[in-house]
Amino acid sequence: MRQDKRFPRWAASAVAVLAAAGCASGTRPVSDDRVGVGERGTLFARVVRGPVSPVETGGGSSTQPAPGLELLLTRDGRGVASAVTDLNGEFRLGLSAGVYSMDLADRSPAVVSKDLPAVIAIEPDRETRIEIRLDTGLR
Repeated sequence: MRQDKRFPRWAASAVAVLAAAGCASGTRPVSDDRVGVGERGTLFARVVRGPVSPVETGGGSSTQPAPGLELLLTRDGRGVASAVTDLNGEFRLGLSAGVYSMDLADRSPAVVSKDLPAVIAIEPDRETRIEIRLDTGLR
């Protein structure tokens, strides 16, 4: 029996799914923010929403990840990068050292957070970690 040397159909589907997942949970620069190699740091952000239930049960988490949210980072009043949270509500982004403001790209009146807009200081060769909590309004 002769083996078909074409690209298997299942592999093409897998590539399409992985490519779509990468596009949906990535980061993209709004403008080129590169300065110098040693002058860059990393921002790691985690976005959660909660409470997820009006009654908290013992041992359970009152928050859950907030996937698919686009956040915009500005510096000196101009957009420099945006990032979309992944399925875990997280993203990681390399930035030039400096002070940034971060907010939701699409600020709906239904989204309430004391954590946004956030002012974030990025230090060279360091990772800055931040957690953003979105209030669901459930009580």
